[in-house]
Amino acid sequence: MEMKDIIPQVLIFSTQRSGTHLLASFFEQHPQIHVRGEAFLRYERTGTITENIPGKLNMGILMYNQVLTMESLGGTLLQQKIIHLLRDPKAVAQSRLQVQADKKVLRKQYRAHYYEGETLPQGGIPDLSGLEDLARSIEQEQVKYKEVLKGVPHLELHYEDFVHPGRSISILDQDIQVRILSFLGLPKSGIPLYTKYIKPDTILRKTTKEYGS
Repeated sequence: MEMKDIIPQVLIFSTQRSGTHLLASFFEQHPQIHVRGEAFLRYERTGTITENIPGKLNMGILMYNQVLTMESLGGTLLQQKIIHLLRDPKAVAQSRLQVQADKKVLRKQYRAHYYEGETLPQGGIPDLSGLEDLARSIEQEQVKYKEVLKGVPHLELHYEDFVHPGRSISILDQDIQVRILSFLGLPKSGIPLYTKYIKPDTILRKTTKEYGS
């Protein structure tokens, strides 16, 4: 099996709780893109890996802590199109601590992503005593990979660019959609791209005219 068969051509590169799965989910509807999720997670757990789909632009998620796994399979950050997704380090740290607290309370009921309209039991109360240290560690990791990617063609995107405080997001903002598709060398989709984490019948659909054809 050759590297071109197993390493996605496009990698959404970030750290956990930065919106990688949310961002990837928008592109599952694009006819020219195949989304593979965390492309290397299965390999780390089972030693097997899903192959790319020929004729599609294969998009996968690569977490910072999976770089060595990708390199062991022959991939490098210099050979794929990289969308470097950044989120405020303190928000990432708080989200991680909340996840830990929720898992202790909800156990198997816990899910990181769920459909809008569904409710889960009361979550846990996070211990925020280590918040500042964790945020600093996350920021250092972000800075490290920003340096690694210097001089390498990539798209830097911020979580806050498409997820706005106090507003539930269902459709990817048109300007973000255009920026990403342009970076990937693909034309505008002409359709709104909405996340799979929102039930389609709850979406306030934008018109084709708003998105262009």
